[in-house]
Amino acid sequence: MKNIPLLIGTILGTLLLIIAVSYMFSSTSKNVEELLVVDSQVAAGEARNVRVVKPKSIEEEMKNIENAKLITVVEFSDFQCLACKNVSTLGELVVNTFPGKVRFIFRNFSLDSLHPNARNAAIAAEAVASINKDKYWEMHDLLFENQEEWSNAENGEDLNDIFVTYMDKLDIDRTQFLERIEDNSVIQLVTNDSNTGTQLGVNSTPTFYVDGVQISAHQLLSTVESLVNSSSK
Repeated sequence: MKNIPLLIGTILGTLLLIIAVSYMFSSTSKNVEELLVVDSQVAAGEARNVRVVKPKSIEEEMKNIENAKLITVVEFSDFQCLACKNVSTLGELVVNTFPGKVRFIFRNFSLDSLHPNARNAAIAAEAVASINKDKYWEMHDLLFENQEEWSNAENGEDLNDIFVTYMDKLDIDRTQFLERIEDNSVIQLVTNDSNTGTQLGVNSTPTFYVDGVQISAHQLLSTVESLVNSSSK
């Protein structure tokens, strides 16, 4: 009987600890998700890189986001990274596997010390998007498909010469592209993505988040499937 107050105190203390830990993780997850989805994402009044993977347009996707609570998948990627190339179609696969359930956000996170041409590739992709936002994913695919070609460029001039040839495939004016890759607002978009990744502690690519929780590439499909199934119950 003498131990009952001690037992009650222990139970209450444990419950308070559980509540505090749960709140801490909940708050952390919420902050991470807000940072991933909201921060450094708006340019010219619209969500820059909330782009649904082919074939839907950005406008259709924005309507989906407004009308539904979509599962948010964020990828931090480096265009010169071989591992990123190997999973470069994973976002498309997830969105097409769960149509109307997922939004996919691609973030630039160039590992400059390892991949000296990656940042310029990211700027080139954003330059294309600034000219014709519906061409972004085509440029994304071209960069990964031709990774070996442009990765070996020895200087920025040679690199841009290669990127300019892609403009013909995208039906984008070469001169306009060369102007946009020098535009500070375009360059800043890439910098903002990198800064967000750094704040989150991203240190390798590819890095994936699903609704603010970091996961590995091989967990992506199963994680999204589990969330989709849970939301349908």
